[in-house]
Amino acid sequence: MSKQHMSKGDMLRYIGNHFDGFREEEPYMTFLGYDSSGWLDIWVTYQGEVKMLSVHDIELAA
Repeated sequence: MSKQHMSKGDMLRYIGNHFDGFREEEPYMTFLGYDSSGWLDIWVTYQGEVKMLSVHDIELAA
């Protein structure tokens, strides 16, 4: 599946630079949707918080 065909609820693994609150031992998050500006930014839920990330900083979880 390509990153442009992700659906709400898909599991993702974060592979980008660490951000405040990121825990390396828990890199998984849930896809919520694409930002309205295009395919480069996405909304996710991580540790109960909604965050906007670059699509380049995630990969689809196996």
